[in-house]
Amino acid sequence: YRLERTSSFPLDQLRKLYRERWSGEEWHEVLRLLCGLIGAEHAGKCAAELLAQEQQAQGHRAVLLAAQCLREIRELGLIHDVRDRVRQALLGLTRFGLSDEPEKSGNNLQDGWPIRRRAVQELARGWRDDPDTAAWLKEHAAHDGIWDIRWVAVDELGHGWKQDPDTVALLKHVAAHEDNLIVRWVAVHGLVQGSKEDPDTLALLKHFAAHATDVYQYVAVEALEQGWKEDPEVREFVAVIRKTWEKSK
Repeated sequence: YRLERTSSFPLDQLRKLYRERWSGEEWHEVLRLLCGLIGAEHAGKCAAELLAQEQQAQGHRAVLLAAQCLREIRELGLIHDVRDRVRQALLGLTRFGLSDEPEKSGNNLQDGWPIRRRAVQELARGWRDDPDTAAWLKEHAAHDGIWDIRWVAVDELGHGWKQDPDTVALLKHVAAHEDNLIVRWVAVHGLVQGSKEDPDTLALLKHFAAHATDVYQYVAVEALEQGWKEDPEVREFVAVIRKTWEKSK
């Protein structure tokens, strides 16, 4: 039901509730669920109320909450304008704490990471039906200069688009060429979870396990052990690699 289209909750009171309670973490679940009960048009106005708090202290939390509220609404076509505004605000948050001049970002680079991560996650999960979302994720997974954005973009692609051939090709590329170990591991994990039956995935991991050095070899061996633990040939292959490690100690 829809709370009888909010007949018992006048719109001005609803908007006031969102305006006054968004900063309280204990209210977030209530506010999210309420958006799924009051009808798309009223819920859209409440989401707009959250967006209006963007410039307040901790205003990024209001933007993230607005995105979460939208995911509770079924008739999103009725609030296209608000949804687009939330998306634009999230895109802005993906650069939270970053300066146009990287040397000036300082501690903001690390401090802003949780906010950037959540912004990318909300974009990926709330706009999965938009083809621009996959394109944005692929571009930033491959080319973003900030490694934590590459990390979360690769992770979301591996979860939400693992059947897409272009995504699989990108994950293979990242697994083979990414400099950052964490990003590379996330790409490998995505391949194991989504493309385990692809013979190229197994061949790629075996190549890394046999020929890579240091931590990259370890990442490949761990992935083989986790993804192909029932395959006797792979188990034997890994055992040989581990024996080689022991002999080299």
